Amino acid sequence: MPIDLSVSWAASGYSPAEKGMEMTFGVSAEVGRLGLSLYVLGLALGPMTLALLSEYFGRSPVYIISYGIFLLCLVGSAFVEDFGGFLVLRILSGMFAGVTIG
Repeated sequence: MPIDLSVSWAASGYSPAEKGMEMTFGVSAEVGRLGLSLYVLGLALGPMTLALLSEYFGRSPVYIISYGIFLLCLVGSAFVEDFGGFLVLRILSGMFAGVTIG
């Protein structure tokens, strides 16, 4: 349950900060929306790619490691200094978060 809450918060928590991201990085509104769009795309791609590992390693190790990587990507996205790196971290955090709710 707490995992689902943090994964959902990571998706919806971006929306209030979108305007600030656009001003900070000097990007248009369309480009600013990529932060949310890529996260949701990662939520779709994650289970299709990473959840298959549970066949080999079991469900718990895959969930725990994926959630840990999700948290690291989330922390990294708070400290990244360019928008391209931020977008990469957003799609990766979405992919690893998707495994935990998939």
